[in-house]
Amino acid sequence: MRGRTLPLLPAVLGLAGLLLVLLAPGGEAGADPALPTARSGRVFRDDGLHPPVAARTAPDAGAAAVIGPDNRIRVTNTADFPWSAVVYLELYDRLGFAVGTCSGTFISPDAILTAAHCLYSEDGWTEDIRVVPGKDSWFEPFGFTWGTDWWVPDPWYFDPGNELYDWGLIHVADEPGWETGWLTMAILSTATLRLPDIEPAIVGYPGDKPEGTMWFHYQPGFLEVDAFTLYHTIDTAPGQSGSAVILTNTTNRAHLLGYIVGVHVRGNASAGYNEATRIDDVVIGDLVEACNQMGCGFEWYVEGGRTDSDPDPDAHADRHPDPDPDADAGPPPGGPSSGCGCRSLRATERLQSRPMSEEQRAAPYRTMREWAGDERPRERLLEHGPGVLADAELLAILLRTGRRGENVVDLARRLLESLGGLRGLVRADPAALQRVDGLGPAKVAELAAAVELGRRVHALDPGEQPTLLRPEAVFDLLGPRLLGKTREEFYALPLDTKGRLLGGIAPVNGGSVNAVSIRAAETFRQAIVLEATSVILAHNHPSGDPRPSPQDIALTRELIRAGELLDIAVLDHVVIGARGFVSLRREGLAFDA
Repeated sequence: MRGRTLPLLPAVLGLAGLLLVLLAPGGEAGADPALPTARSGRVFRDDGLHPPVAARTAPDAGAAAVIGPDNRIRVTNTADFPWSAVVYLELYDRLGFAVGTCSGTFISPDAILTAAHCLYSEDGWTEDIRVVPGKDSWFEPFGFTWGTDWWVPDPWYFDPGNELYDWGLIHVADEPGWETGWLTMAILSTATLRLPDIEPAIVGYPGDKPEGTMWFHYQPGFLEVDAFTLYHTIDTAPGQSGSAVILTNTTNRAHLLGYIVGVHVRGNASAGYNEATRIDDVVIGDLVEACNQMGCGFEWYVEGGRTDSDPDPDAHADRHPDPDPDADAGPPPGGPSSGCGCRSLRATERLQSRPMSEEQRAAPYRTMREWAGDERPRERLLEHGPGVLADAELLAILLRTGRRGENVVDLARRLLESLGGLRGLVRADPAALQRVDGLGPAKVAELAAAVELGRRVHALDPGEQPTLLRPEAVFDLLGPRLLGKTREEFYALPLDTKGRLLGGIAPVNGGSVNAVSIRAAETFRQAIVLEATSVILAHNHPSGDPRPSPQDIALTRELIRAGELLDIAVLDHVVIGARGFVSLRREGLAFDA
């Protein structure tokens, strides 16, 4: 899908003018309730001590997620609304170093919508956030301020990388949004978002462009919309995480012009699409809780008033009604005459999860909390031991959490099915695991660590060093370690006069029999250092077939001759496959001279 090519400056100015006629949502604003006990998120409180702002070199931003021709347009009139509501976020660590940038959008005078991974990661909280509305390279038309507090949902805090909870909120106590203006979030139906004449756009600060410059791109229609995610072909780059997905309809459905319907979180150009978290009642409920904890407020719009997922018929009684497309244009959200219109949910309200698809309704979803105690994998393991659990249940204990609409056991089953069972899981590298929906970096790292620990445990001998005079013993030692390896690894195991292993187990530098030439000096280095009298050679065939190749046999002959010169005997060469091994000595190969 190609983006429409627009004349550069006229298009930018024209769209800015069109967005200025955005209808202000009507409805009566309710009073903010008293701040309740924290429900579903964590707050980082800024300590008021900020690092000096100095010229900095932009870090390598990584590859841009550009799909097809790069039709992004630079925005130059960034001091004009609505561009002024777009925020450059400069992120600092606890040592005062600028470690990255993100984008955000004012949704009220004192609240900025962005992505959770801009605020909290596996390394901990972002320590300071410099907030620069409408930045244009070195020019900062509104100056800058510092974030007061920022908030992420609990599922993200406890599992950074949980892609379905990648949203967050920044509270700015001095309310710069009164000067910049702000945009309004909208909960729209899946049917509306799937219409071909919906025109989503993303405005933000891509890292592959000159630092601190604002860029705009839109595409007609979303590629797909599901209950959680908006899939699109709008071009993005690192640095635009947290950018709002804004509707730019000016002809058809012009009453939706300027509404925020998503938060950009991931670029995936290699797959032909990028992803944004969809704004729904769960996101709104979480952001309301964020403001309850931090003391901010915002307004939003719900298409059609009450949705089917509302637990309380009166819960949305004071949300804004559908704007009338034929009504006179009012001031834009956040304009001087609109007032704040801030509203938060009552502390007692609990919004249910996102609307389910028909398929999901046909097979009702149960969270793990709804399972009986004797059904839950962890409780069953503690009560009866791990042997009674199925593969998916054991995997679910490692994964810990599922995702909305899919509990952790169902996620584990889908993971095993997609990889071809446990053998596929063992062979999968972290990059392959990260392509599985529902697995973020934290879960992938945990799985990779568990697989590696399994390999190492099987390779351990709790007593003395193993005796390796028989090829079966070599297979027992190295087989688990080499299970699932996708590259050849070559070993020269040093032995003492009784055939016991000396030292640790490590592959010879260079590794592969086929890919590189194994040097005798590298092969016998450890044996010489440990004063070994003999060695056992071993390597794996990732194909799973342990039958030795002609190269294996030729290499063995060469190393036997080299060992004789060093007075180190080569006792055997064991080739390890998926289900067995071949001993070249036992088969009379290379050791026949």
